[in-house]
Amino acid sequence: MTAGLRAALLLPALAALLTACQAGTDSQGAPDEGLAPQVRTVPVETIEYERRLRLPGVVKPGRRAVLSTRTSGTVRRVPVVAGDAVSSGRTLLEVESRDLEAALDAERLRRDAATAAAEKAERDVERLERLFADDLIALGRLEDARLLLEQRWGELAAARAAVQARRVGLDYARIRAPFDGIVSEVLADTGSFVGPGTPLLVLEDRDGFEVDAGVTQRTADRLGAGQPVTVSLPGAGRLYHGTLRAVIPALEEGGAGSLIRVAIEDDSAGLRPGQVVEVALPGGDPPRTAWRVPADAVFTTGQLHGVFLAVASADGATARLRWVELAPADSGRESHRVVLEGLAGGGRVIVGDATEHLRDGQSIRVAGEKPGDAGDPER
Repeated sequence: MTAGLRAALLLPALAALLTACQAGTDSQGAPDEGLAPQVRTVPVETIEYERRLRLPGVVKPGRRAVLSTRTSGTVRRVPVVAGDAVSSGRTLLEVESRDLEAALDAERLRRDAATAAAEKAERDVERLERLFADDLIALGRLEDARLLLEQRWGELAAARAAVQARRVGLDYARIRAPFDGIVSEVLADTGSFVGPGTPLLVLEDRDGFEVDAGVTQRTADRLGAGQPVTVSLPGAGRLYHGTLRAVIPALEEGGAGSLIRVAIEDDSAGLRPGQVVEVALPGGDPPRTAWRVPADAVFTTGQLHGVFLAVASADGATARLRWVELAPADSGRESHRVVLEGLAGGGRVIVGDATEHLRDGQSIRVAGEKPGDAGDPER
């Protein structure tokens, strides 16, 4: 049998086998295109929306102290490092103070001598008063003793003040924590020579935080202390509530507009000094009606945003596409989005992965609902 004759006999058989395989696949493996996809829906929530002005801000500790000394000398000891948590009154740094200690000892000796002299003058006055009462001495001698006693009292008071002054001077050689906090910077090492006013350490109170943000003068003019403000940490999904504490003119060189200072009222977990956050201020416009939907109800095509509404139809339910205008995303509620335009009629939106495959006007089956319960009929 020639090769051409063999091919002529095999081709009809192969075609029949392929047709049978395709028929089996269509009847068993392919999905039924006539079956409407099942979807989940949630009701559209109507809300009062107030436009917010969003600005970058920087987190600062509620209290921050740059510590220095009023004496000159060599740093003798630095018992803390950056990051240490310290309590109020703890010694953070010591300056060499042997000369101050010697001066304090000298003043103490003068005070002790003045105390002894004053006590002797008191005894002399008491003795002379008894003699004067018995007419054994003249009045002038008693008056001289009383004047000497007043002089000794004055010398004793001056000596005590000198001792106190030396103690204060010695205390300046030991830098102590003025409040409970975190040592954020240590600016001097052991052996360094320091003078009055030299910054040596930075202490921060991180139990409370503030946020500073720059605003234009027009915005500053409509803000006032006590207004509620929200602060969000980008990427963390955390929203903090705060209060506008002050509006501060930007008076530094090159400054323009104003600076607002916001006190964080919530638990400040997650915040750290130096973080950049988003501050949301009242936008100045009156509240308006808007709609809130789950974030997974919204899909994006290019620069357009859309949702699918489930609406009742004669055959059950239909997916209807609505192009919408969204408010800026609120990082504090990333699970929801606010729709400004496009959902005036409300209804129920389709959520989940089904939105990626739906077409406008496609028949759908709403999970958990009977036909006709999906939403308002189409108009």
